[in-house]
Amino acid sequence: MTADIVVVGGGFAGLVAARELSADGRSVVLLEARDRLGGRTWWRPFAGSDEHVELGGAWFSLARQPPLAREVERYGVAVAPVPERTSWVWRTSGAIRVNDPTPAAEAPALSDALAALVAGPRDASVRDWTEAVGLPASARDFLHGWTAFMSGADPAEVSVLELAALVAEGDGTPASLADEIGECFASGSAALLDALAADCGADVRTSAPVVRVVDGGDTVVVEIEDGGQVAAEAAVVAVPVNTLSSIDFEPPLEGGIGRIAAEGHPGRSRKVWLLTEGVPDGLAGVGFGTPFKWLSTERRVEGGTLVVGFANRPVDDPGEALRDWAPGARVLASDTHDWIADPWSRGTWMTSRPGWNASGVRADVARRRGRIVFAGSDVSERHGGWIAGAIASGEAAATRLLEPRPRGSDPPSPRVARP
Repeated sequence: MTADIVVVGGGFAGLVAARELSADGRSVVLLEARDRLGGRTWWRPFAGSDEHVELGGAWFSLARQPPLAREVERYGVAVAPVPERTSWVWRTSGAIRVNDPTPAAEAPALSDALAALVAGPRDASVRDWTEAVGLPASARDFLHGWTAFMSGADPAEVSVLELAALVAEGDGTPASLADEIGECFASGSAALLDALAADCGADVRTSAPVVRVVDGGDTVVVEIEDGGQVAAEAAVVAVPVNTLSSIDFEPPLEGGIGRIAAEGHPGRSRKVWLLTEGVPDGLAGVGFGTPFKWLSTERRVEGGTLVVGFANRPVDDPGEALRDWAPGARVLASDTHDWIADPWSRGTWMTSRPGWNASGVRADVARRRGRIVFAGSDVSERHGGWIAGAIASGEAAATRLLEPRPRGSDPPSPRVARP
């Protein structure tokens, strides 16, 4: 099989790249390992019921994430605000606290820490940074809880610059850290996904895991697990970075993308949906020292209330974990997807290890390498880890393949470069 461009990965980044390349007159073959499109988004029924939930990416802010806002407007996809969070609960230093995450006496220390994060700390781990600052227990647990929730990793594995970027987006108050998770798709992420798939203009092949990518200088050959292959003038590889080690690249990956592929990012969040009774409306909780680093009431349905929790390791007893936040509440059913064990993700959203930013690893991953460009929310230069980042990265990947190569670089294919 031949094409002008082969796209590996059928998430939002791959679909957007395919659409942009097809719109420019290129023939595109898109290969997806799963039997469905969507990557780490997945809108499906909850526990065999008629109620649908997002097992993967779901929340966003159109105001803060213009790439997603443009796609929503382009396809007329309905968006809804997340349920109003009227009761903020924090679990810090072993206690449940309502409205304020720290005792009044420790509040100045938390404010000083937030200001120091905005000022720009060195690229240490979040745990090392909080220890060096000498925060009281409640302030430390607040920052560790947000880190664990927003990264899906232990604070010892996460660059403090990730937390600093999150804090810089807010207004300095603890609750403002949630501003970027204020909206969702009214009918699920599948609404935008289906519109993109119908408009991508590619020859889409699902259940087609890629095992080898060979950049031969004039042609890229992509080999599929079943023995098939696609020969193209260039390739967009838009798969989660933790799966790159399962693909044989020739020549081998090097530089920033090679290091990330070898080390893997630490994001391993577990999003658990619970059908509950006894959980108050408007509840939102963040904390540390408990299985769920985040817990929020999402909507009432027949038979109870749907609640979503985020943990960083398997939750053996969801009912006990729920009662850390809502004493007296009960779990009626639960549902989740193990993205860590999933061979086509091997983790959740991208988060930087300590040292990656300071050493330029993250800045290096998006550049074109010969006839291959990498894309996806993991390597996006904007809105990394979000659906918006995947969209922006898909657009950027297409642009890199369509623009003329600088003099002295590999000569461009006449069908790939613009005249």
